[in-house]
Amino acid sequence: MNDSDEPGRAGKALMSRTSVWLFFVFFLVVMGALTIPGLWFANREKPFFLGLPFFFFWVVLWVMISFVGQVVLYVMDPSNREEDA
Repeated sequence: MNDSDEPGRAGKALMSRTSVWLFFVFFLVVMGALTIPGLWFANREKPFFLGLPFFFFWVVLWVMISFVGQVVLYVMDPSNREEDA
């Protein structure tokens, strides 16, 4: 019996590919927000948020968003789940 005959194996591989694409799209969104397009929008000193100029708030916000997004993608990825024996 080869690996492709195991039940649920194809679905797991498909979800894994889907998770990779989700991570790739998420990565592009975060990098877009933290590089030239996003920084053109955020390149201002005022207003202040949480005592930070808007530019620094923008960067800190996207660092936190990227952390939460990676945790969600990790939890969604079936290859990271323990299998019941």
